[in-house]
Amino acid sequence: MLHSEILDYLYNFLLNHLAIIIVISTYTLIIFIYSLIIYFKYRPHYKPLYFQYDQNSPVVNVHDLYDEFKLKDKLSFWRIFLGSWLLFPIRIPSGIFFFVAMNIQLNYHLKRLEHHDTDPNERKIIANIIQYWPKLLFFVNGITIIDRTNEFKSKNKENENDNKEEEKKYNNLISEESNETKSYEEIYKKYLGDDYDFTDQKYSLIICNHIGFFEVLINMVKHQSGFFAKKEIENYAFVGPIAKAMNCLFVKRESDEDRAKIFEILEKRAKDYYEGKILAPLVLFPEGTTTCGRNLLKFKKGAFYSLLPIKPEIIDVYQEDDFSLAVGSSHVVLNFFRSMAYFRHRLYYIDLPVIRPTEFMFEKYKDLGKEKWQIFAEVTRKILCEIGDLKPSNKHLRDLNRYKKAMKNGNYTSEDFLSLCNEKDPVLNQLGIKV
Repeated sequence: MLHSEILDYLYNFLLNHLAIIIVISTYTLIIFIYSLIIYFKYRPHYKPLYFQYDQNSPVVNVHDLYDEFKLKDKLSFWRIFLGSWLLFPIRIPSGIFFFVAMNIQLNYHLKRLEHHDTDPNERKIIANIIQYWPKLLFFVNGITIIDRTNEFKSKNKENENDNKEEEKKYNNLISEESNETKSYEEIYKKYLGDDYDFTDQKYSLIICNHIGFFEVLINMVKHQSGFFAKKEIENYAFVGPIAKAMNCLFVKRESDEDRAKIFEILEKRAKDYYEGKILAPLVLFPEGTTTCGRNLLKFKKGAFYSLLPIKPEIIDVYQEDDFSLAVGSSHVVLNFFRSMAYFRHRLYYIDLPVIRPTEFMFEKYKDLGKEKWQIFAEVTRKILCEIGDLKPSNKHLRDLNRYKKAMKNGNYTSEDFLSLCNEKDPVLNQLGIKV
């Protein structure tokens, strides 16, 4: 009798709530399929891929040869599935709403600006919009930006009597190699000269290490800055108005002639901002591609070609076991969608003083390059590496592409390996490989 009543109750419950059950089941199935796609897209980045150059060489995991791009977090299907199932109903609609609302506001004020191009209030409103919506996106996606700038400021009389441990933690950089305490002023003077003037903070553009997508949003909030973009993006729906409002630099890159003009266009934009002719600074990522967040690749020419002062930033990822916001060898879009399956993320932001090339720098570090821009670029990279505790690397975008190709095909060739030998990559010695 009791058994029959239980069955009747379950039958009536299912019948009365059939629509809700169908909706939840369909939603669960969609999230399950979505999680499978994300998981298998990421799987090659974590699956061991072994290679042996010859019989006298050790067998190595190819991922260890590309430590600059290797993903160092953990991949779990159930972690992605459960996080997506719980968080997507909040984050997806919110993200769409923020994006559409931002576009509507920007379109309205950009049209007003066309008729009132000298109105400072309109420009101020646009700047506030660019700041406001990314902050909401950070909040909804559980992203905390921790400003570490003060940790690297120099000592002064006010903090001389502070607790030593707190002083080390908040006001100084600990050099792991020498175990010496250094402020960023000491590091700057080491490379730029003892008489380097920190009071002149006028700059032509901003440079930043490239970990993925979120440093773009951080710079939108901090500086309302523009970026380097393809000419076509100017006319894209939704994205176009945002790019225009940020005063992005739109360039053609189809032909060799177009690419040759980029340095001239970039130099003019840098000079215009330096001379106060435009209001929005330009942000460049001189590495040219993304890393795992703990390395700094060799800088490209664009940001240093003009030899004008630059403002450096460092974005550091909190290396969590579950997931890192650093894109590394994966894809920016894939990284963004995976990030929405995790409750909390932390990014560290370090805003550093302007770096101006000096005669001291060109003379003392002349062995770092044949041209002045090369010396400027290498000295800047050394400064950022010391302050941010980043490892310098001479790898390039082409190395990342070879790495991605090897993971996709499940095969690493001798030609790929020899390209590292030509670059004299130090990782070969660390792994005991002799060629």
